[in-house]
Amino acid sequence: MHRKNPAWALVPLLLSLAGCSTAGLLPTAPASSDSSLRFSSDSTYTSLRSRGTAPYTRTTNSSPGETLQGPQSSTSTGRSGIYLTRSMTLTTSTGTLTLNCRTLDPKSIRGIHQRYSNDCAQAAIAMTLDYLGVSFAGAAPYDAVAQGMPPMSWGTRIEDVTAYLGKIDGLSVTAVRQASLSYLDGLLAQGKAVPVILSLGSTMHYLVVIGRGTSRDGQGYVLCKDPAQTDTGAVAVMEEATFTNAWENQTLRNPLWSWFASLVSNTNPSNYERVAFDVGLKAND
Repeated sequence: MHRKNPAWALVPLLLSLAGCSTAGLLPTAPASSDSSLRFSSDSTYTSLRSRGTAPYTRTTNSSPGETLQGPQSSTSTGRSGIYLTRSMTLTTSTGTLTLNCRTLDPKSIRGIHQRYSNDCAQAAIAMTLDYLGVSFAGAAPYDAVAQGMPPMSWGTRIEDVTAYLGKIDGLSVTAVRQASLSYLDGLLAQGKAVPVILSLGSTMHYLVVIGRGTSRDGQGYVLCKDPAQTDTGAVAVMEEATFTNAWENQTLRNPLWSWFASLVSNTNPSNYERVAFDVGLKAND
C-alpha cells in the first residue's frame, strides 16, 4: 500500500462501539441545492439495522493505547486548493435554508458507503485515504482497508485505526480527544478531511467532516460525508448542537459503560470525548 503522487500531493466498543444504526442523524432532510450537490436524508439508515456483521470480523483484541491528548498543532499537510467558500441553498422540511459554507469541495471526496452493520470505520477511513491519494495495489479502497483493519463485532476501536494508518508510507495520523469545532476548522483549512466518531442513540458511528456552514440567522451546521449513505454524492448536514452533543459520546463515557467497554473492548472510553483524527501527508514527503 502506498500513496499516489498526483501534482497536488507535491504541494501541499462494547456492543456498539462503531456499529451504524443511525436513525435520526439529520435534524432536517435537505432535498436540493443551488449547486450540483445532493444532500442526504435519514431514510437510507433504516436498512442498516437489518444488516449482518462483516464476514472478516475479528474476534480478538490487542492492548489498548494510552489516553489520548487534546488538540495540538499539525505538521502534516492535506490537499491544496480544495478548501472553498460557497453558498448552498437547501430545501428542508420547514422551508428554504441558505448556508454560507467553508468546506472541502464535496466533489473532491468520493463517498464510500458501508456494507455491513459494523464497518462504518472501514468505509470512513477508505474515504479519507482515497481523498488523500493513497493507492492500494489495484484493490478498491474499501476492500483494502477492510482487509488491513477488519472490525470487531461491535465495530472498530480508535487504537486499531491509528495502528493501521500508522503503517502507511508517507502518511501521518494523530488521534486527539477533547477537540473543538475550531480545531476541525483548522484541519479543514489545511485541506484535510477529518474522520470523527459520534454517538447516535446507543450506537457509535464513524463519519468524515468536510466543512461547516452558517445560516442567515446565525445557526451553525456541520457538513459530513457519511458512510451510511448509499448515495455516494450526498452530503449530510447537521445542526452544530446536534453534532457536538453526539460528538461528546457521553453514553460510552459514563462510569458503568466505561467499565464495560474497558473490559469487553479493551479500550480507553475516555478517548471518545470529541475524538478527531488528524490524517495527512507527511510534510517532508
